[in-house]
Amino acid sequence: MHTLATLSVPKGGSNNYSQGSAGPTVGGTAQPPQSQVRFPASGTFRLTDKGFGTYSATFNGHSESTSSACYSSQDWYPTLTTTIGPPLITSIDHPSAAVGQTLSTINVTGNWFTLDDNTQVVTAASIVTSDLTTPVPGVSVGSFTVLNKTTVQLNNVQIAASTTPGSYKLVLTALGLQVSADFAVQGPPTITTPPASTIYIGAGGQASITVGGTPSDSAKYTWEVLAPQSGDDTTILGTTSTLPACLGQSTCTATLVGDHSGSATLRLHFASTATGQEATADARLIVVKIDSVTVTVKAHVGTDQINAFPITLPAGPLHWGDDLWSGASASPMILVRGSLDSISLQAFQNPLTVDPGILGAVGFDIQQDPDEAKCRGAATPTIGPTFVGGGYVKLDQTGSFQILVFVDSNGNGKWDVGEVGMALPLVLVQAGLTANLSTSPNPSATYVRVGPAWSLSEIDAGARVVCNASTDIAISYCALLLSGQVDLVGGACDGLRGVDRIAGGWSQTANAPNVVGSYYTPPAPANTPPSAITPEHFDTWVFASNKNTTKDPYHQYFGPNDPADPAVLSGPLLDTSNPSPGSGSDSSLMGNGWYQSASTQPMLGNRTVFSAFDVPFGQVPAQNYGYPQTFLFEFQYNLSFTSYLVLWSNLAPNTYAVTLEQPWSIQSTFYTDGSGNPTDGQGNPMPTISQAVTVDTSLATPHSNPAVPATGTKIVLIIPTANNATADNMRK
Repeated sequence: MHTLATLSVPKGGSNNYSQGSAGPTVGGTAQPPQSQVRFPASGTFRLTDKGFGTYSATFNGHSESTSSACYSSQDWYPTLTTTIGPPLITSIDHPSAAVGQTLSTINVTGNWFTLDDNTQVVTAASIVTSDLTTPVPGVSVGSFTVLNKTTVQLNNVQIAASTTPGSYKLVLTALGLQVSADFAVQGPPTITTPPASTIYIGAGGQASITVGGTPSDSAKYTWEVLAPQSGDDTTILGTTSTLPACLGQSTCTATLVGDHSGSATLRLHFASTATGQEATADARLIVVKIDSVTVTVKAHVGTDQINAFPITLPAGPLHWGDDLWSGASASPMILVRGSLDSISLQAFQNPLTVDPGILGAVGFDIQQDPDEAKCRGAATPTIGPTFVGGGYVKLDQTGSFQILVFVDSNGNGKWDVGEVGMALPLVLVQAGLTANLSTSPNPSATYVRVGPAWSLSEIDAGARVVCNASTDIAISYCALLLSGQVDLVGGACDGLRGVDRIAGGWSQTANAPNVVGSYYTPPAPANTPPSAITPEHFDTWVFASNKNTTKDPYHQYFGPNDPADPAVLSGPLLDTSNPSPGSGSDSSLMGNGWYQSASTQPMLGNRTVFSAFDVPFGQVPAQNYGYPQTFLFEFQYNLSFTSYLVLWSNLAPNTYAVTLEQPWSIQSTFYTDGSGNPTDGQGNPMPTISQAVTVDTSLATPHSNPAVPATGTKIVLIIPTANNATADNMRK
């Protein structure tokens, strides 16, 4: 048997053995007979010349047999391939080192650091610049050991303190081929992510802080609580705080638990265990205890309402049970949306807000009932502006919420689980006017001669006596019916939460009266109609602050012998007969009002109709009290009003929202004959004017979705009232 073979090598070309080499002829009965081919036939095979990669050999074998039982000869052509290298680096157990550090070993993992027969191919190891040639000043490799085909160990790698930090290459030379991996020389320990300059923690709460630094290979984090300032307290952290060392990690997270109020300095030490060098960073640590929080609801009458927050924030998620809103322990704040622009909050904490270190410690957040947000959509009132220890919440949304005042440990302006403080349940009820049903059922004005012997003249708007008899059956006799249909939408999925706490009604203001009685001294000129008589004296109604209370309680007049003129109030004034106007709730409403649920209810909330009626009347004397020789011949009764549909919460009864303004008026003039009977001014009887009262809903001003604060209108809710201030000026 003999062979003929060729060999292709990775570098190819003239390095190949392509002409074929003959192997020796072998024979005999030895099993198996072998014919070997050497490349080259003589001399040295150099791997550096032939290259790393795939080798491919082809064979042409020929055999002959002298046995009659076998073929006399046979040829075959087998092919054989194998791959050698190239060497490569897959990982380094220490890919970086700090200046001034000595690494006893660096283990380099890869492949083909030896051949299959354990022949070593790595001939050099170094750390150089990115050109793979230039040595790095101050860096030396003591020696290297090829442990096996996949591992090379560098020994006693020294990084001088003078070495410039930067990115370099760890290079292995294998039979003339260089393979490399990144190697970083890092500067002295540096804190890249320091703690915040001030860390706030609530007493009983916790804060997590994450810090970081480089190099991290030999990093160690240590923490220290110091008292560098007067009054500092190093015991303010609870024993459950975790201050880990985080060995060899690029970041480290500590959990700080506040034990009691006070301040201190937290110092972070970031050290290299290899070199002993370290960097430090300080943070002011302030543990804050929120003792109480108040909410102030500005009053439109009386004093502001100040409530304390009733709930301590839980350690876990917020509580949203029904007991927040109803039941013996519930203390929600329920307001009409739009009754104020905002409510104010004030936290009282230790340390006090006068301590400059406390600035920014208290955070404000507001969250919506999550079930309500799912069924009706998410929307929360606006917070702001804020001030030291306090802030404002705008009443600009509808629904159920919790106002949260807390120690903002992470400074993100939002409450997070674990941040301690206090909470106030809040329901904002929206008032939407759906219909203005106001009208004048009986717009007439009727003159009445009072007394068997004429003593007074009276003008009634509508059928006053009958209207006053019953609100159920006699509304058609009234001069004025005020009626507004309002949809009240509160919290919860049905919109009914808090609605039962909302009350409402009509409040009315009267403008300065234009009521005048004109008088003359009889007898009247012959053949002169009343309208042509020239008046000599007057009874003029005015609003006066110095009304004489010693005279007839109704006709409190200023006569010619009184020492002073009336001190006129320009108006408008509150028009009510209630005994204590301006004391909140319904005290400033008209006396003849009621409300009822509408016959058709909306899908969301409750629809309520608020109504009231009015039947004004006025009287002047037949003879002028200041000039008793004169008699009435003309009676002008002109009044104008604005009626306001107001709403309030019975939990904040001094604060009002206005949802509708409805102006209305009465204008009438009657003349009298010499006996006090009504005429039209030409001497013809005229006891009634059919269209004296005007209620024009097109002139109304609705305030709906939301309502507006009482202060956003011209409503008057306090004394003096029109009733108490009206006087007769008979001085002229």
